Amino acid sequence: MEYTHQNNESNRISRRTALRLTVAGSLLPFLPSCSLNSEEIKQMNLIRVRNRSDEKDVWIYLEITTNSEVKGYAGPLFPGQAQSLEKLLPQLRRIIIGKDPREETMNFGWIWSQIYPNKKLSDFQMGIDPLTGETIWNKRRSERHTPTGKIITGISQVDNALWDLKGKLSDQPVFRLLGGKRENLR
Repeated sequence: MEYTHQNNESNRISRRTALRLTVAGSLLPFLPSCSLNSEEIKQMNLIRVRNRSDEKDVWIYLEITTNSEVKGYAGPLFPGQAQSLEKLLPQLRRIIIGKDPREETMNFGWIWSQIYPNKKLSDFQMGIDPLTGETIWNKRRSERHTPTGKIITGISQVDNALWDLKGKLSDQPVFRLLGGKRENLR
């Protein structure tokens, strides 16, 4: 191996030093990040935006802010989503604030499993509401979404705001982060 030794006596290093460098290099992925531009989420709020021409017309958005004041948005939220998200905000803040929004694990499935660790989201694929255990397919209901469906769409807005943050922090459009554009679709 040809390396410059610290005391410049020769261009060669001992096998022991090479082994130490190899071991140290293999440990790098497991060491805590020491990035100078570390980001972490510091706030998560619902914000209300009024229409200037109609004071009664209010739109509700989710805003997630990092320590460097970068903001990710999702919305507007429909009323059921906003109510569900407002109830979940204390839990969401506990699990999300302090985390780096660029982490790959910060996604819808992870958020769901943090809030409802014993409720399998995969039950929805079988037509069963994971929170109540009730069958939800082929059932008449007065609203478009079940109560759990409103929670799911609320959490998806958190996921959308996190993607908005990831795009802003990487200075890339979200479609590129998701794999880029395609000329042809199947």
